[in-house]
Amino acid sequence: MADSLADQSLGAVLNIAGVRRRGNAVLMGVAGSMLVPMPVRLAVYRLCGASIENGARVFGGAVFQSGKFALGASSTLNVRCVIDNWVEVSIGDRVGVGIGVQMVTSSHDFSKPSLRAGTMTFAKIRIEDGAWIGSGAILLPGVTIGRGAVVAAGAVVTRDVMPHTLVGGVPARLISELNVDES
Repeated sequence: MADSLADQSLGAVLNIAGVRRRGNAVLMGVAGSMLVPMPVRLAVYRLCGASIENGARVFGGAVFQSGKFALGASSTLNVRCVIDNWVEVSIGDRVGVGIGVQMVTSSHDFSKPSLRAGTMTFAKIRIEDGAWIGSGAILLPGVTIGRGAVVAAGAVVTRDVMPHTLVGGVPARLISELNVDES
């Protein structure tokens, strides 16, 4: 039986929305190429909805899920970072993000024994001003990295990191408190 005109129209609207979403993903993927100059890359990311402040840098090879991304002034997102930003990832000012860092905002409900990768769940990630995320670190859904904190290379962050602390390991644990005196 033929679809009704209303069903056909709704399908067309959903298809257009899907094309736009896929189009942004394609644009962001192309912009992430090592061959694309940084000013062009940043302009495309902004066009796709990302908020990128002056002096911020995103090096080639970064992979984004969407434009739900904010990068503060004078912050750096290094090469080969994966930003699984189904919901917002927010990075403050003067933040350094090392090579190959992963920020994962999605997970699954695993309460059903017959379907451990159940319904998707999402939680934002926030990195506050002055923090440094070491190469290869993984930030999991819902974490906040406090102001001036350092996440050691290769750490897996499963919970919030307090300001001005150094964490490392799998899962990440407190290694030390850091100096807060600027002198």
